[in-house]
Parts: sequence; C-alpha cells; structure tokens
Amino acid sequence: MKIWLFFLAGDVGYWKTVLSRLDSVKEKITIDNIFEQDGPLKSILQSSIESIKSDNNPIIGAIGVFVDPDTNKNVTFQIKGKIGYGCNIDRILNDTCLAIGSGSQIPNIEMNVLNNASKYESTLKGDLYEIGKAVRQDLKGIFKRCGASSFEKLGISPVFAISTVEFSSFKMIGEEIKGSFYSSTNDKNIDYHYKYEMEEGVPTLFDCNSKVKIRIEDINNYEPSIKSILFDPEKLSDGFDPTEVYQPNTNIMYIVNQWKHGSMQDLQNMSEGEPYICKSECVERAFYRIEKFEYNGKVLCDPNYVKIGEAILDNISFPESQKFNNVGFYSLLLNNSIEEQQFESLIKYNIFEHSWIKDKISNYYGLYKD
Repeated sequence: MKIWLFFLAGDVGYWKTVLSRLDSVKEKITIDNIFEQDGPLKSILQSSIESIKSDNNPIIGAIGVFVDPDTNKNVTFQIKGKIGYGCNIDRILNDTCLAIGSGSQIPNIEMNVLNNASKYESTLKGDLYEIGKAVRQDLKGIFKRCGASSFEKLGISPVFAISTVEFSSFKMIGEEIKGSFYSSTNDKNIDYHYKYEMEEGVPTLFDCNSKVKIRIEDINNYEPSIKSILFDPEKLSDGFDPTEVYQPNTNIMYIVNQWKHGSMQDLQNMSEGEPYICKSECVERAFYRIEKFEYNGKVLCDPNYVKIGEAILDNISFPESQKFNNVGFYSLLLNNSIEEQQFESLIKYNIFEHSWIKDKISNYYGLYKD
C-alpha cells in the first residue's frame, strides 16, 4: 500500500480544502510522475490552490513524503503555494535541511541543523532515531535562545516528534520521555515525564505529571473555532526571554550569564577525593550581544549569540561573594548615553569593574549590590 504524509505550514483551513481534493487522484500518482508539470499531483494541487478566494493571497507550504512498497522507494518533496495563484513542487535532495513555515524565519536555522546532523550521522553511526533525538535537543536550544516567547510568537509547539523515512518504510515514532533540568542558579528546577503514543488510533500526548492529555486530530476534523491548548511539559515556553526588556530604538540586545559556585581550589580538592568544604567562592560571567529579528511584527532573538567578554573571579571571600546574585541569564539595559560599539569593545577589559559597568548598565543592581 502506498503511503502519503504531509507536514503542513500555513493556514490549516486552506490545506483542509486542498487535501480533500487529493483523494480523487491518489491512485494515479507514482514516484515517476510526482514532479511532472501536467502530472496528477501537480494538476490537482494547482487547480485547488488557484480556485480558493482570498483577500491577501497568503503563502502555504508543505513537506510531502511518498512511500511505495512495491518499488522499495520513497521520495520527499516540497510544496510551495500561494492562495489564488497555484504552487510549485520541488524534490528535497539528500544531505539537505529544509525548514518550512514560521520556523524558517529563524536566522541560519537550516545551516545550523544540517551541520550538526552531519556530525551526528558519523558519531551515531547512521542511527536515524538517535540522530533525530540529537537534532531535537539542538532545536530546543535554538528556540530557547530565540526567547521563551518564541513558541507563541512563531506559533510552534514546544514538543517535537521524530519521524524517519528509509527505503519503503515510514515511521512516526512514539516515545516516553522522562527527565529533569537542574539549575545551579536562580532558574527553576524542572522534572518532566510525558508520552507520545497512539490511543484508539489517534496520536495522543499525555503529561504524566499534570495528567493533561491532548489528542492530535486529523486535519479533516479541524475546526478554526477550536481553541488550541499549549502542551509544554518541559516548560520551554516559560523561561528567560531577552525580548521582555527590548528597547525599540535599537536592533541589539545584551545579556550576561552569571553564576556562583565553590572556588576552583575547593572543586579541585573534591575531585581528588577530599571532603568538600567550601572555603571561598567563584563567580563566572559571560557577556553576549544578540541581534533581533521580526516575525509578523513581533521581536525575537537571533539565536546566534555573539560572546563579547567573559572572565572568572576566583577565591572570593563569603562577605564579598554574597554581593553577587546567582542569577544565571540576565538582560542588560544599556544607558541611553552609551554607544553600543564602545560598550562592546571595552566590556572584555572590565568584566568585574563594578563602577565602570554601573555607569553603562542601568540595571546592574540585579547582578551586584554594594
């Protein structure tokens, strides 16, 4: 039996109309005619998308997968359409990365994912599922650096499912995911446990901690009036977000990552088997420059942070170390009178020069209190 699957981007209502007409030609479509301009797939998609009336003619897109067990072959392809005008169908080549929909607006996302996936292919010996898990972790990191609000601003789920295609096999993999995030700073500690599985023939998400269950309905059951529920057991959408203090008169944001721990000597003694006795502390700081990008008028962070300075202050006495807030990531508010270029060029020489930084940063009190 031939297997079809579409990963959709754009207005679901439009796609519901388009895909409902695909049934009439499904049996005529083969791997050989998918890309023919007058083939059954191109013809039905073209006529369907052309016929839809719209005031603003939005863009829709999809990644299609066609698996033919009779020939032991598969093909993946991209559909790029404009409502009221039609579409193009293009083959997705091997050893490439394609992002569709709002996520494609994240700077360099395709290049970053492809570079990492290429490394994983070697280190994980071509295991598609393990490569998928590694890429998923990278994607979580990318969205985290875009800001916790990026999921809402881009309309993207914070849960990522893995699918694989190999020869005549397509797999959408069910999983039980359990883990925790422990922070040594003021960030929240998180324990998560959730499942993605088939229940009565319907893909279902279940949060084992909160007992929230989400059924992923087929597109044929989609109704625009149904309010979506955010399923986020790992609390990825509830965290640090530099855009919360974004200043509209600039394209740049600055943050610092500051954390405290026992002194390097105390940690060295512990690694050599001595009892851990914290006699003094250490503070680490790293400053970053972040550029903004926009989607539908909303500001997000370019995830390709640029480090502009870092240093370690070791063997600090307890009275002095208590002046440092173990804050983790922290957004900086540059005083209006300070030039960004000047701040970036000099911060690496003044990482722990409190008077210098207080003159440049209006909210330095959140990092250090005299």
